[in-house]
Amino acid sequence: MSSHNLPVILVSASDNIVSTSIISELIDNEIEDNVSKEAGWRVWQLVNKYYTAQVRVLPVIDGEELPKVEAEAHVIYLAENEGADVAEAREVRAASVLRRGAVRLALADTVDATEALVSWGLRARYEMVALRGEPDEGEGVGAAEGAGWGRARGALHAHVWPGLRRRAPHRAPPLALPQRNADDSESSDGGGAESEEEEEEEEVAVERAEAFADALGVLAALAERRDERGEHEHDELRRERAEQLVAAFCRALGHDLHSC
Repeated sequence: MSSHNLPVILVSASDNIVSTSIISELIDNEIEDNVSKEAGWRVWQLVNKYYTAQVRVLPVIDGEELPKVEAEAHVIYLAENEGADVAEAREVRAASVLRRGAVRLALADTVDATEALVSWGLRARYEMVALRGEPDEGEGVGAAEGAGWGRARGALHAHVWPGLRRRAPHRAPPLALPQRNADDSESSDGGGAESEEEEEEEEVAVERAEAFADALGVLAALAERRDERGEHEHDELRRERAEQLVAAFCRALGHDLHSC
């Protein structure tokens, strides 16, 4: 697929130096398309347990022309001295090119987001991610994958990207079996094939169960972060995320998305 036709992540920042740093940090050590990078493109090859997908990462610099694209995700970076007013300005500027159901993240270079930023995030449907501070150990929203850069990458990995490709399940090499005579082979061939099919079905079932559990966990996390002052906005965000989950479930079950 041409880089021009890839789904897009927009990264809003104050200048090119900051945006380049944020994009590099976001991509981290994950596989990046070096051919496109040499040509001036930043193409991120997302690879996780279930699928691979290529996305194009574009900077949006304050005061410069907005890229003429339709974006699947928008990441706003906020320096320590940038608050809700800057976040809102960058949100409004990119709103016209965001697709319905786009991932919306605000990365705050601080330990805790201010009350004004949290209120803006609920109103604008952007998930606030604090980049500083050490994540708590254990499970929950404070775990390593639920905070900082790990949370930002996790949210982008969880999106149902156009053009994603399901990864082939990993299979262990077959065990060496002792030689058998012809009679034993004829009597056991049918049973071996059935056993292999059952193992494949079990593996697919486990993968689907894990994917559904991860998807439902997104809604559970949102419910835990409910803010009574922004309940209406929060419910709208949950409905939008639910639409994304329905699409993910349809794909996992092999259904036509148009019928879901």
